[in-house]
Amino acid sequence: ISLGLVGSEMCIRDRLYINGEFSEAKKQCENDLVKDSKNIKSLELLGQIELEEQNYSKAGELLNKAIKLNPTNHENYLLKGMVHFHQQNFIDAENYFNESLKYDKSDFRIYYNLGQVNVQKFEIEKSIENYSKAIKLNPNSGIIYQSRGISYEDIGQMDKAINDYSKLISLEPNNCHPYLLRGFVYFDKGDKSKACSDFSKTVELKCEGSDEVIQNCK
Repeated sequence: ISLGLVGSEMCIRDRLYINGEFSEAKKQCENDLVKDSKNIKSLELLGQIELEEQNYSKAGELLNKAIKLNPTNHENYLLKGMVHFHQQNFIDAENYFNESLKYDKSDFRIYYNLGQVNVQKFEIEKSIENYSKAIKLNPNSGIIYQSRGISYEDIGQMDKAINDYSKLISLEPNNCHPYLLRGFVYFDKGDKSKACSDFSKTVELKCEGSDEVIQNCK
């Protein structure tokens, strides 16, 4: 799930970021902070860039400063939660995501990330609840259907898993992974015909491992 651009102010650093010129955007943010160490927009965006570049410690430091300067921006708590999640500090991640909810309950990414934490804590039914909230806010995000489908599988609700993988296929027909996932569910249910139809589609889409999977149909 794309993190999106923090804040609404558009300037050079933002345009560079949106255009995918991350190194230049990063330099612009750093230059801004040399001039003003409390430039909140540059702190927030630089923290986001460091997170996307997997520099988690640096991202955490920047986001701590941003939260101190702008304590009501839900984005900063969301991003800090993501930092903790990638560092496998799942309790801290959950706390920051919940803090983010205090300031904005309309951002589907918060519920999606809470669902991801739930999975790591083996709270599968709770993950389904959070994924469902995310889907209600953004019904066109395929990755959420995939995640919820996997959780449905984990608790044995195979038909619901199939429905979610089918929805993902309708949104992303050239994505091979939901065909693979749905095919395995059909296979486990004993519906070899439907399973092999999905496995054949993974071969057509050149999905990694599809040549091995299709052997189940011979």
